[in-house]
Amino acid sequence: MKKSTPFLLLLFFLSLLACRESKIGNPKQQLLETFKSQNIDPSWNFETTENDSMEIASFKNKSIREQILLLSSSDTSLVLDFVSVKKKGSSTTTIFKSELIKHDSIFYIERSDAAGKEIDKIMFPVIHKKPTTVTAAGPDLFTSVTACLNDFMCKHRGEMQCQANQTCRPAIGDVDCCLTNGQCIDILIVINPTKLLCSILADLNPDILVLQQ
Repeated sequence: MKKSTPFLLLLFFLSLLACRESKIGNPKQQLLETFKSQNIDPSWNFETTENDSMEIASFKNKSIREQILLLSSSDTSLVLDFVSVKKKGSSTTTIFKSELIKHDSIFYIERSDAAGKEIDKIMFPVIHKKPTTVTAAGPDLFTSVTACLNDFMCKHRGEMQCQANQTCRPAIGDVDCCLTNGQCIDILIVINPTKLLCSILADLNPDILVLQQ
């Protein structure tokens, strides 16, 4: 009986170690602990994906699922997601937050670490102020914003997707949607890369349509 005691103690300590490693290695818990000051909403979507070289976990803002974001005319910001990227065969994990920011009519997506230090910034095209109503010599008219976006995607989605996959960065476009009721809406469109080698960027956030107000 005495001879088995060291073996039982060893099993006990190994089980404690396994539990500790499981907690540390849990990407969901890691993100919650890293950004605990951000109070991640439990309703946010937690997702995981992987390829041959990395494992990606993220909390994504549920409102982005609607794809169309209405932003106020004043300066504003919207957190898109919290992400962890772990390289397979390595203990290295990169953790960051993606945020859509509007400042002085300029839009950009900023990625920052847990301390708030900027890692990367993706600038949107500068939008020049345009008429908010249709003129006689204006562009094609549509019955709805959806019809306008469908027309744009049909004509330009392919080339934007190609650009995104070539650069491994989101392709960003600007489109004017002028409606038969006389209203014109300025829309920014973000198309993410889908190529496997670009997966770290492709999984940051889904395609976004930003409607300016």
